[in-house]
This record gives sequence, structure tokens and C-alpha cells, in this order.
Amino acid sequence: LKLRPDQVKALEEFYQREADQQTRMMQQMFSGKSMEAILEESQDDFEGITHFTVGDVLEDILTPEQLATYETNKEKEAIEEQEGNAYSELSQIQRQFVLDDDHKDAVFAIFYEKEYEVDPEELDTLEAKPGEIEFGMKYQELENERLLTALSEVLDEEQLNSYRKKLEADLEMQRNAMKLFSSEGGFLQPSIE
Repeated sequence: LKLRPDQVKALEEFYQREADQQTRMMQQMFSGKSMEAILEESQDDFEGITHFTVGDVLEDILTPEQLATYETNKEKEAIEEQEGNAYSELSQIQRQFVLDDDHKDAVFAIFYEKEYEVDPEELDTLEAKPGEIEFGMKYQELENERLLTALSEVLDEEQLNSYRKKLEADLEMQRNAMKLFSSEGGFLQPSIE
């Protein structure tokens, strides 16, 4: 983007402020404070702030030409990230199963297009509210089932069952990680017995 020194300075200040806020929040979480208390205390950090995202900063400091270049680059990066994620998922499946070229292409397309993703309109069906720990678990369970349905067109039954077990193990690991947090949102303190 060929940023001027003043533009670089504005971005550095934004990133430094964000890093400071995140550091304070992590310190408070590890101290055992509830998420509610942490968020309440962090309200002071947001007073007088006009730029909440790097996009806000860039819209304010870039010239129209730089902004057009940035938007084009962002679109290219999104496509590259989508491809990279699809190749990564395909690679994980290839480590489990031997796939021929047609099956590889089909699995790549499933992960690239992500038609199995949960639509925002369907969030009410999850029987949990956003922000609740169980919401994330139910969301992932639904998405996993949709992914398995899509993969059933490519993988045989034995492969599909094996992949289902992997997804269930991943979900259980997430669930266990969530248990590190108390119901108030802070880390559970280990008991010494």
C-alpha cells in the first residue's frame, strides 16, 4: 500500500492499544475474575475510541487509491485463505484414508464451498443462546452432521464412521477446554487436596 509514516504510526498505535487491552483482559481472566466483571471494568478502555477495528483505521487514513488496493488485496487473501483451509482439511482426511484423484477433488470442493455451514437463520434451532457455552457446542454438532452428510457422497461407510469419531473426539476436546471456565466466565481454580 506504500504507507506514509503517519499512516504507519496510526496503525502501530491501534495495534498497541489492542495488545494492551488483550493483555489486561488475559491477566484478569487468569486471576479468576468473572467475564462479566472483566467486561464491566474494560468499558473504560473504550471511552473516546473511534476506531474499533483495523478496517475503521484504514478507512480513515488511506487515500481512495490505497483503499481500492486494500479491498482488492483483501478479496484475494480471502480466496487464498479459503483454498488454504480446504487443502488443510483435505490433507487431514488424506492422512486417514487413501483417496483417488476424483475423491480428493470432491473432498476439496466440499471444504472449499462449505455448503455444510450453519445459516444464521437456523441459530434459533440450536436450543441455546449465543454467548452460552452450550451454544458453541450445539452449533459445531450441527455443522459436523452436515459435513458428514456431504462427505457421505465421497467416503465409504467405514471411512465416514472413522471421520465421525475424529469429529466427536475434537468436539469432546473443545468441551473439556470449555470446562476450564467457570459459569461466570473466569478460569476455574484447581483445588489442592
